Amino acid sequence: MGLWGGVDDTLKIGTNNVAPIFLVHGTSDATVPFTSGPPFGYASLADVFGSNSISKRLAKIGMPAADTYFVEGEGHEFHGASNGMWENGTGGNEYWDTIVQKSTSFFWQIHKPTAAFSMTANSLEVQFTDESSGAISWKWSFGDGGSSTEQNPLHTYGSSGTYRVNLYIQNENQSWDTLSQDFIIIDHIGLRELQTANIRVYPVPARGEVTIESNSPFHISAIKVYNSTGKEMPVSAAVNGKYAILDIRGWTSGVYFIRMSVEGIILSRKLIVN
Repeated sequence: MGLWGGVDDTLKIGTNNVAPIFLVHGTSDATVPFTSGPPFGYASLADVFGSNSISKRLAKIGMPAADTYFVEGEGHEFHGASNGMWENGTGGNEYWDTIVQKSTSFFWQIHKPTAAFSMTANSLEVQFTDESSGAISWKWSFGDGGSSTEQNPLHTYGSSGTYRVNLYIQNENQSWDTLSQDFIIIDHIGLRELQTANIRVYPVPARGEVTIESNSPFHISAIKVYNSTGKEMPVSAAVNGKYAILDIRGWTSGVYFIRMSVEGIILSRKLIVN
């Protein structure tokens, strides 16, 4: 982190430089020039190259982790200090607050872990799998009041519903990241099978399209399809009386669940796509 600093030659910043750099400078700095010139304005001193020149050099060599906070019209130590001492005795002005916020965000993005996870549901029993990078500790919140500190917890929900699952992780620096996702959990065991209501789903396995045949007319708005993680699939269908043809082109192979309401009764059945 360079606070209103400079170098005697920007070419000393080699093309192999990989150290993250955050530069802070006032454009009217008379002590260390923002661009280039003699320090303190003394013509007898050799030129130095300030943050603007350094920033251009970093851009030229393609430095991947560099950022700046340049303030128009401000001078040296514009954060509220003079020769390293706070001028007002309170610890800096609004520029210092901004410097702290920007630098904190910059370095946090570099050294933080990255939270990621997936889930596999078997009715109300859900296996959560951590896919984070750089984590050494985990805290899960399952959206129903339950929690866990295991890396890959198995959690059983009490009923069907939509739950917001949150994963909070930390790394060895005690830096952190968090991720929240909504999941639809369906109690497939507790639902009546479609065949008990004289409803047929074919072919098995299905490919391209699947037909739902009922002994009485129904409305497509009452039909929903979910994948094995509980995500609702977009359903495109043609309905003709007692028949509904679902377009499943582009769906990946696997097990899905059809959920529908017939005469006020919630019915469910597995759909195998190949």
